[in-house]
Amino acid sequence: MTAPVTHTLRPARDSDRVAMASVHLESWLDAYQGILPGAVLAGQVPRALSKLWADAQWTDQDCVLIANGPIRPLGFIAVWDAEVPFLDNLHVSPEARGQGMGHALIAAAARQMHLQGRSSLHLWVFEANEAARRFYRELGGREGQRADRDVLGHKVPSVEISWSSLDGLTGADKG
Repeated sequence: MTAPVTHTLRPARDSDRVAMASVHLESWLDAYQGILPGAVLAGQVPRALSKLWADAQWTDQDCVLIANGPIRPLGFIAVWDAEVPFLDNLHVSPEARGQGMGHALIAAAARQMHLQGRSSLHLWVFEANEAARRFYRELGGREGQRADRDVLGHKVPSVEISWSSLDGLTGADKG
């Protein structure tokens, strides 16, 4: 059994963009094998994620947090503020999965959205990503509509997951 990875959470800064793209890529390469074509993961995805985070704009109302491990960032979350906040990204490096980092990130983001007067949250997840779907269901997320989402020119069956209340998520990192 490996020792748990210790981490600290903090708001993301402009200087975190490269690290966020790196964690995002690690996560996709691990989680989306067999969901996205290998050529897309090896070719288009690294460039697309690098550009995404180089160009990303967020405000103080959005919630973009980094989970720093002992040596480097190992996870992040990006929730865009809206009437119903949109959880656009929650990624944890494969080496740190299953150790509470995802729970801590979503709980911190839910607390921030709650403090801003938001009461619900939603996201889209690839239908074939059963591990992520199970994670969100365990946190009380309800699966809803399904749709094909365009990912770098490829249609990927996806499912929306939502929480009508943030109350259960705000303590997701406890226990």
